[in-house]
Amino acid sequence: MVFGCRTTIRFMDILAIHFKEQHSVKFYAGVLYVTSGHLNKVVKHTTGKSVKIILEETLIMEAKNALEDDQITINFLSEYLGFNCPSAFSTFFKKHVGKSPTVYRSSLRK
Repeated sequence: MVFGCRTTIRFMDILAIHFKEQHSVKFYAGVLYVTSGHLNKVVKHTTGKSVKIILEETLIMEAKNALEDDQITINFLSEYLGFNCPSAFSTFFKKHVGKSPTVYRSSLRK
């Protein structure tokens, strides 16, 4: 499964560059010239996680880090992470963290 490891490493490299603008499995599969199903199968076999989960975790980690800086507005962060609008970002964040970005940021100060 050397091909699988190589594909997973290439996916992670591409993800690190494009995760802020590209949120679809199809994009990453296309860059790697494989189907979305194949990419998911290979990445899941190698990491135990789907491409979508890895992408979501990457976005959440970046958002959490940015929310530590009070100078970064939610609107700016939403745009920076490639969301269409702040409410879409807030919904995404709350779904994965259990708190809105504003509430999460407030909890960091306590």
